[in-house]
Amino acid sequence: MALLDLAMPKVDGFELARFLQEMPGLEHLVLIAVTGLTEEKHQERSREVGIKHYFLKPCNLAALQAMLDGAARRMAARSARRPKSG
Repeated sequence: MALLDLAMPKVDGFELARFLQEMPGLEHLVLIAVTGLTEEKHQERSREVGIKHYFLKPCNLAALQAMLDGAARRMAARSARRPKSG
């Protein structure tokens, strides 16, 4: 999981999301925006670059924690189903 702020100088969160999505070994990385960008166009662009969750600042910490916990459980379950190599 990676929490991205979308409105960053030089390399913004959209660019970083694209870069991370292209990196080998990060196919299952869950991208999460935590941002002050409120317009629908920003949410749409987020979806286009692979961001799965979008939280506006100041974000509801309980909702963010619940989403992180759920994603962690799904990742653990997926990992447990994979055959062990060795």
